[in-house]
Amino acid sequence: MGVAKNDSNAACIGQPETVLHALRDCSPASFFWSRRVPPSRQHSFFSSNLRDWLRENILSKDSMATGMDWSAFFCTACWLIWKNRSTACFEGMGAALSPHSLEHAIMAKTKLWHDAWNAPSRLPSNRQAPADRVLAQVGWTPPPEGWLSLHVDGASSGNPGPAGAGGVLRDSSGRWVAGFVANLGAATAALSELWAISYGLDIARKAGCSFLQVASDSQLAIQLISTRQDPIHPYATLLTAIRRKIGSDWVVRIAHTYREGNRVADWLSKHSLVYPYGMHELADPPNGVTSILRDDMLGTTFERRIITSSTPPL
Repeated sequence: MGVAKNDSNAACIGQPETVLHALRDCSPASFFWSRRVPPSRQHSFFSSNLRDWLRENILSKDSMATGMDWSAFFCTACWLIWKNRSTACFEGMGAALSPHSLEHAIMAKTKLWHDAWNAPSRLPSNRQAPADRVLAQVGWTPPPEGWLSLHVDGASSGNPGPAGAGGVLRDSSGRWVAGFVANLGAATAALSELWAISYGLDIARKAGCSFLQVASDSQLAIQLISTRQDPIHPYATLLTAIRRKIGSDWVVRIAHTYREGNRVADWLSKHSLVYPYGMHELADPPNGVTSILRDDMLGTTFERRIITSSTPPL
């Protein structure tokens, strides 16, 4: 969370804006917490420093009267209080939720998490046999003539942890058109996959592409892009930007690929952390991927067991 030390809070005139003030001590946040923290815990809750406050509540094993975990409730509350504060700062106080509406949203989101985590397995008691798998030859598939192929990948060590992304734009002959690597700092695996797609679309646009075939080995990222999320989804802003890029004046198809067909992008994402923070365009392929590019141009494939009902990968 980046908060300038000299900023003042729009909701608390004259008060220095710090992370702790925004999440706990600002009047809307304080009003919320005072209604939810048990009286016996309020003194320590409102007097501890930021580090101790976060550690104690995130690691708490306590349960609420509703049966929900306090730690999940606390994290959800911090997220939505911060988001509501940002809405007030950037869109005006009228766009932010009222204290009561904010409390309702926090309770509803925590309940969704609690219900999903504790839901009984939906698998039938007489589990069916695993889906049939067949041995297939998987490799890079060139795009149709006149199209470009964008293969992207994201990687995160720790989820969240140090994360990076990479991608390669090639023509139907397999020739390198453009590429990129991105050091994302700390991010989840899903977020790094989405940034890989977003940066890749920018690279393809800059290359003047009119017909683009996008391939990612993250089925989750593809699903997030193809379905509409709640506006308060943590990736909502990035997903909206990606959909806007896809829907502009060109033809874009996005599909899943297996890692065996995504080896160049996989190499780029894994080596992205040696670069400074940010996105870096690559006019030419790094030395480490030239042999992989050559294999792809020659049609090299690798054996993989895939589900028979799977859509043929790119």
